Amino acid sequence: MCYVPDWKTLIKYAIVGASGVAVNMGVLYSLTEYFGLYYMVSAVIASELSIISNFIINNKWTFSQTDTKHSAGKRLLIYNAISIIGTVILLGIMYILTEWMSLYYVYSQWIGVVVVFGINYVLNKRITWSKNDN
Repeated sequence: MCYVPDWKTLIKYAIVGASGVAVNMGVLYSLTEYFGLYYMVSAVIASELSIISNFIINNKWTFSQTDTKHSAGKRLLIYNAISIIGTVILLGIMYILTEWMSLYYVYSQWIGVVVVFGINYVLNKRITWSKNDN
């Protein structure tokens, strides 16, 4: 079966994602350039901070009208688990593009974010904020 997106929700999710990218990139760059952390360590920290930020905004705005079957705490755990899978994919992309192809780590991060966005949206819409079957 082909997946047809809910465009209003997808646009909201993308806006929230853009704010998460800003958090992610700001933390990644700051920790790497100003605090001297290895870019992969910075990327893990930056990803988790943006995951938490994105969850809060998505829960309060993007999916606020969705009658979900999970409690807020369970949604946070599911969202985090899905996002960590996305982060692992993103880190793999970053490592390959930066270490093997000599691409600047910030550009590698951008490419990884674009790839992971679609995966995260579909999984979160279907699982994290799945509708209550009542």
